[in-house]
Amino acid sequence: RILVVGDDAVYGYGRNFYAGQNSAQFSRGEKYVLSASEKRAGEEPDFSPAMKDFKAGDYLKTDWTKMRTTPVKWSDEIPFSVRAMVLADKTLFAAGPYGDAVRSDDAYTGKRGVRLAAASTADGKLLASYAIDAMPVFDGLAAANGRLYMAMQDGSVSCFGGQGAVLESKLGEPIEVLPEELLPDDAEYRKEFQERLGVTEFDGRDGQGKGKPKGAAAKRAQITGEDISYRFAKVTGGKVVNSELGYRLAADENSVAQALYEFGKPVTTKTTWTFKLQRTPGFPNPPFYGNGFFVLGDGAKDEQLIKCGMQFIRGSLVIFQGPTAQQKGEKLAFEGDADAITELKVTFDPEAQTITLSAGKQSLTAQLKSPLKQITHTGFTTWKAVTDFSALGQE
Repeated sequence: RILVVGDDAVYGYGRNFYAGQNSAQFSRGEKYVLSASEKRAGEEPDFSPAMKDFKAGDYLKTDWTKMRTTPVKWSDEIPFSVRAMVLADKTLFAAGPYGDAVRSDDAYTGKRGVRLAAASTADGKLLASYAIDAMPVFDGLAAANGRLYMAMQDGSVSCFGGQGAVLESKLGEPIEVLPEELLPDDAEYRKEFQERLGVTEFDGRDGQGKGKPKGAAAKRAQITGEDISYRFAKVTGGKVVNSELGYRLAADENSVAQALYEFGKPVTTKTTWTFKLQRTPGFPNPPFYGNGFFVLGDGAKDEQLIKCGMQFIRGSLVIFQGPTAQQKGEKLAFEGDADAITELKVTFDPEAQTITLSAGKQSLTAQLKSPLKQITHTGFTTWKAVTDFSALGQE
């Protein structure tokens, strides 16, 4: 939760109630509030009733409000969720996305508008509220010299003060609570995600997947198509067949598959390789993982090759040095669609001893852990996965 500390109070934005157990779930009418608490605590509460409820399996009935030791000065709902907050004298400034962000993804991501507001530290009542153009980064609000400065998710910084363009006032807008449609049970929801995870066998009584799943993983699918391993200098741990993108590299069970080229003359200067990759549809996790890497190094052994590519399920760009299965190295959250065809670039800089992986406007750079003066092998790798690759381009 975001907090601001004053001389005599701590101001925060969060749920008005956090259960001692299953605190990630909403079950007792919880709501998000702006609040102020005193900077002191009372006597240590008696937790024995909570422990008794826990041992009896009745922890959802525990009244945790009786175990609070920090006095609350005030708390109140406001029409937006707070991502950034700053205290200036007797005024608390806050900013964030408008609407019921608990029940609306559009509200949570700021697509329905963003607000900047001022609240009184005496009682929490809003003194002013304005519509602004962009979403602030978390904790991205500062106050100085009579002005507010806000860092935005789009990379911009905005300044607010007594002069400048007039903002549209939103003071007095209602607290939004969107209606919820509760399903009679979660069987269909569970089935959807179990199938996405590769669970295909159920022991439900109605034959529709309703009931407790056995948890049996899907069997590994057969890789079909003409074996084109001959197009590479070396293929180990799997097989290569044609795909619409170019090549489909399929790892054997619990194996690292490699499809490598070998240079007649090693690469010793700064070089960039370009390629496209995509996680092959129809090979769910488990039993298949989701990853694909362009590899380069001064030998054909797995530990000699640097892996540059994607972890599709995690949605990460990665550069791994060392054995593939150890998955050690630099990572960066991928901002694109991890299920779509993605174009990547890998640059080897022998002078700086760095490897840079680029995807659109994103880039990830790793310093080489061991000296690498030349590249003798490049190619593709997957670990327990099936991945499609395009032909390599080299600059």
